[in-house]
Amino acid sequence: MKKKINLFIIAICFLLIPNLAKADQIGIQFECPDSTKSNSTFTCTMKIEPGGVDVKTVRATFTLPNGFAYSSFKPESGWTQNGNNGNLVLTNNSAQLKNGFYTVGKITFKTGTLKPNYNYQIKLDEMKSSGFCGDFTIRSLNDDATLKSLEIPDVGFDFNPNTFTYDIATNKEIVNINAKTNDTNATVKNTGAKQLAYGSNKFEILVTAENGTT
Repeated sequence: MKKKINLFIIAICFLLIPNLAKADQIGIQFECPDSTKSNSTFTCTMKIEPGGVDVKTVRATFTLPNGFAYSSFKPESGWTQNGNNGNLVLTNNSAQLKNGFYTVGKITFKTGTLKPNYNYQIKLDEMKSSGFCGDFTIRSLNDDATLKSLEIPDVGFDFNPNTFTYDIATNKEIVNINAKTNDTNATVKNTGAKQLAYGSNKFEILVTAENGTT
């Protein structure tokens, strides 16, 4: 009696994993996630490097790409915030700043609908006479949850990226299911060696996209 394999391909979401992203390291440094997704928020830590200048006030305005908006700023201890909506006036109430990077506060941005897998640039213009300026790039997460290939060695069937269910007959007792995604940041689960019983054997191949879409 032949054994029957039923394959089902399902796309699910994957959460953001933050990493370190930096801006111009001469004056401004941002510690941010390297990627974000649509309709969400992300937070960056803002630091300044005075270069020997006794900085007491930082005046900053953000230039944001389409799909991004300023949300809030939480000043670090020793700094006072004035202004809002991305036009910040930050006053240093602590001791004199010398060389090295100093944390000013945490900036939160919100996103709308973003183009998948696209690099967006956020700029910060510092209007103090010392001339600091900085920017950083953040990538929108990819929404590609498709397969590049799906195969069972020595068991013939035609893979089609637009087909999500396959009925396959074989006399084998064990088969190996191999799958590759089009996007290297996507993942696949429930592949590998499978023991078959007589009759119908159902296996669901879970394809995980990088962002939160399905």
